[in-house]
Amino acid sequence: MGLKIGGLSSTISGDGTDDVSSATNFQIGFFTEVQVSSWLSIQPELLFSVYGFKDDYEDGAKIRLSYVVLPIIARIHLSENFSFDVGPQAGILLSADGLFVQNGDLDTAFNSQDFGLNLGFGINLSEIVGVSFRYYIGLSNVISDEDFNTKNRAFQLALQFKLN
Repeated sequence: MGLKIGGLSSTISGDGTDDVSSATNFQIGFFTEVQVSSWLSIQPELLFSVYGFKDDYEDGAKIRLSYVVLPIIARIHLSENFSFDVGPQAGILLSADGLFVQNGDLDTAFNSQDFGLNLGFGINLSEIVGVSFRYYIGLSNVISDEDFNTKNRAFQLALQFKLN
C-alpha cells in the first residue's frame, strides 16, 4: 500500500479541438501492488485526478474536470527497478469548473464517466520511493453533445511512496 502524488498535462482531442491546448493539473491517491510472478505485478490505484484543457478560441479559459479514477495497471518488470506499465482506467466526473461558451450548466456539458488506457513505465528509486511516467489515452467521449467526439489525453508524472 502506498501514496501517489503527481502532475499531469492534459487536453482533449477530436472534433472541434483545433483551438484547444493542454493544461497542467495534479493527481493524488493510493495504490497497492500485488506480485503475480517474478516479472509481473498488478497495481490497482484509487486517485483524485484533475484533467482539463485551455480553450484558446476566445479568452483562454481553462476547463478543469475533476475525476475519481481507478487505474488497474499491469507492471511488466523488465529488471528489478524498471517496469513497463499498461492497463485500463475508469473515471467518474465529480465536477467541471471554468468558463465555457455554451448554454446550460457546465457540469452537464461533460459526460459523467470516462474510460481509457494507460501506457508508460515505472522506476523504483529505492525500496520506498518510485516514479511513474504514463500517457493516458481516453477512449470514451468527454463532451456530452453527441455532435462532438472528443477524448481525454494526458501525460502523467508521479511519485509513489510505499507505506508498508
